Amino acid sequence: MGPRSYRLTSARLGLLVLAALLISAQRPARGVEADAVWLGPASSDDPSHPISSELRQLLSAGDAAPGLRPLKSRYPIWAMRARDARELFECLGPAMLWVDLTGTVRTPLSPADDLNGDGRIDQKDIELGVRRALKGPPSVPGAEYDVARLIEAFNRYGQKVPGKTVEMPGPTKRLLARLEALGLAEKTAEGWRPLKPASLIFYDADCDESCLAHELNHALYFSEPAFRARVARIWKELPARSQDALRAALSSTYALKEEDLLLTEFAAYGIQGFPSPPFRFKGPLADSMRELSRRIRSAQDEFLPPRSQRRPARSAPARPADGSRIMVLP
Repeated sequence: MGPRSYRLTSARLGLLVLAALLISAQRPARGVEADAVWLGPASSDDPSHPISSELRQLLSAGDAAPGLRPLKSRYPIWAMRARDARELFECLGPAMLWVDLTGTVRTPLSPADDLNGDGRIDQKDIELGVRRALKGPPSVPGAEYDVARLIEAFNRYGQKVPGKTVEMPGPTKRLLARLEALGLAEKTAEGWRPLKPASLIFYDADCDESCLAHELNHALYFSEPAFRARVARIWKELPARSQDALRAALSSTYALKEEDLLLTEFAAYGIQGFPSPPFRFKGPLADSMRELSRRIRSAQDEFLPPRSQRRPARSAPARPADGSRIMVLP
């Protein structure tokens, strides 16, 4: 009886452990550990699920893991969930305005940047500029910037403008301090300097799966030269009519002064199926855009494969300092 009783107890204990694991697996995630996040689509055949189940957990992470967190990927990608759209905008407003919406990031700061004429160049001017560019209040649930371009935008605050006081917003200062603490940037006598190539994805509660897939595609575009070349080739193979229609739709929001901005938005919106707005295609053109979207998804899958096709991680190539993307809600 002794040995038999012991075997039964062990079996029961095993069942209890198994049941506990099953129950635990079914509970909603309270946060996302870096090792649990795989940046890849759930299935290349199902466009309604463009991202992995692990990445989808970012949507429910809430405030459990604030700040920038590294994500498990073959590329250096970090994610930050803002409390709301206001916090996201206060952190990234200068980059949104000067990089994406006006393309003035590489022009010297001037008195004209004092948009409200109060003698100061500050967050109020940034918000006014974004409102003018978008013809309404900023509604940006997600954004992606590489460290170098983000710092390039923030360094404009270090420029002197005769007769004006230039003031960097507090949220921007805190974000820079966080990048410094993570070893991604450092402050020098000349301003801030990037230390490592990395992509930063920012999102808030309004950023759904499609939004995250959009920002992830931006990160891939600027992290993987081969994917960037593939997107450029797909674009060049398009008929002139399709190129003109896509360019016109994107120009309604973005300052397409650089080819990279055109191509990365083309790819990221393609992952989403070219939604309306800003895209309003009909008839044969709409059919060709659906096929184009499938080609872009297929290209992305080669570099961020579905879970069943994962390959061992490899070192990420150096990333050029010219990447930045936002997705604007209608």
